[in-house]
Amino acid sequence: MAIIAELRKSNPKVVILLAKLMPSVYIPKEDIEKYNTRLESLATDNYLDGSPIVMVDLYTDFNNNMSDLSSDSSDGVHTNQKGAKKNADKWFNALSPYLGHSDYSTYSTCSSFTYSSWSTCTDNIQSRTIVTKNPFGCTDGNPVLNQNCISSPMTVSSSSDSNARNQTNILPCASFDYSSWSTCSANGQQTRDTTSSSPANCVGGAVPVLSRSCTPPPDTTPTVEPDRGQATTNTITASPNPCLIPAGQSLCASTISWSTTGHPDASVWVSSAGFPYTLLGNIDSGSVNYPYITSSGATFDLRATNSQTATLLNSVFVQGETPVTIKNSKTANTATVVESKGFWQRFFEFFGI
Repeated sequence: MAIIAELRKSNPKVVILLAKLMPSVYIPKEDIEKYNTRLESLATDNYLDGSPIVMVDLYTDFNNNMSDLSSDSSDGVHTNQKGAKKNADKWFNALSPYLGHSDYSTYSTCSSFTYSSWSTCTDNIQSRTIVTKNPFGCTDGNPVLNQNCISSPMTVSSSSDSNARNQTNILPCASFDYSSWSTCSANGQQTRDTTSSSPANCVGGAVPVLSRSCTPPPDTTPTVEPDRGQATTNTITASPNPCLIPAGQSLCASTISWSTTGHPDASVWVSSAGFPYTLLGNIDSGSVNYPYITSSGATFDLRATNSQTATLLNSVFVQGETPVTIKNSKTANTATVVESKGFWQRFFEFFGI
């Protein structure tokens, strides 16, 4: 609260963006949700029309609501490439309305609205305004801002019948006849007009349905076929391999590089020391330094899509090797060798056996 007051003191029109906490494997889910609920209350209690507080929801749908820790993070806390893009999109949608953003092609269409109360019926029309739009930052949609109404009991004089019907009541509309629906537009909308109403000369009552959603016609833009003669290469390498574990430590690092052709959603998965596979990268080509290789080694699988069960394109195993110091008691000479599958062969060679 004190920070908000200081910000508004410096700039009464400041726009404050307040982000919810992301899920974490180290903090109980109920504690994070309780904290985020307090943030929402803080934003609501301190909201001003001239200085809004905008919530940025980094919690919802992160790691599929914690059901899949490898979906948006590499370790259950920090975002991976996919999680970082998801958060960046949420920040972008929150910031864009306040930064004079001119490209609205990425905004979604509004699906629902909250409104002010209807105005007093004037000239048989009531109006209202939009208070909020959903989802946040959306555009267009089909808000209902006007409706027919009856201002007051209305009568008209009948000059043709001066006896029984000096006055005729105007009734509210009950139904309508329409023109045919228009062709479905590219934005998925059809429109039509009323041709008559029932009862005749009615006012207000039922609201005519003049638009509806539809399926746009298929896009007939010609597509360019890819070159079928292009060779397909899917490689994954590690350098160094094996990697040397420093003395007194248990881990070493290796740079994993991969490249694919025709697999834009390719992914790399790693399994080390018998643990389940986790997502290392989700891009067709890339390079990542992996510093968690043990003496048991690590396996890196290159998959066709962002799924651990997708088609295996290639794989590489990286061995972590531990230095071992051997002392010859006869000559007092020492030597350091690397413990690997050829250890005994090197042992015998050292002692001349």
